[in-house]
Amino acid sequence: MRRREFISLLGAAAATWPLAARAQSRDRPRRVALLMGFSPGDAEGKASASAFQSRLEELGWQDGRNIQIDSRWAGGDPDTARTLAKELIAMAPDVAEAAALPLGIKLSPLGVHKALEIDRSIIAFAPTPNGGLVVASNALILENRDTIISLAAHHRLPAVYGFRSLATSGGLVSYGTSPIDQFRQGAAYVDLILKGAKAADLPVQFPTKYELVVNHRTARALGLKVSEAFLQRADEVIE
Repeated sequence: MRRREFISLLGAAAATWPLAARAQSRDRPRRVALLMGFSPGDAEGKASASAFQSRLEELGWQDGRNIQIDSRWAGGDPDTARTLAKELIAMAPDVAEAAALPLGIKLSPLGVHKALEIDRSIIAFAPTPNGGLVVASNALILENRDTIISLAAHHRLPAVYGFRSLATSGGLVSYGTSPIDQFRQGAAYVDLILKGAKAADLPVQFPTKYELVVNHRTARALGLKVSEAFLQRADEVIE
């Protein structure tokens, strides 16, 4: 073979390399890291992760075939919740107080940053006249839900929670976003990015679904009479 013919043949082959490389890249499973703010055994966390994977499957992504989902469960790290709480307080320390003043409500932050502080803080707050608990939504709360619900019942403290699972576990009321709905919404974002969209170009979406769950059984145990109008507003009433 002449040198000129060899160079021409080599050039033609080289032209196909990027195409072959792109095809190989498309065939290679894509990796998605799913960071969960739940403990590994948490039922709500499992349901949320399942909803995320199910939505991806609806969009054409199969775990183990063309995508690999790596889940990391952050529920066991109270330092994460503590850091976020400190940042929030540092950014807007007067927001909650300002919102409560027109309603005639006095807020008393308990400053719970680890499990050992839960009992002490609730017991110290319990004698407060006309007191009630507004329980934040974070991993620390989820891990210690049974303790918090039990203490609230023992001291007859009305409590509202941010996660549905706390109301279904015996808490009085929960109001907040649906984790499953949010994870399905997140899966749609992942789909767009895997298909080439730039994250910076995607619009910010806020939660569209909020759930009000009332545990009527707990209300009766606390001696609270819940109005019929309030019960009718609830998405779920636990009798």
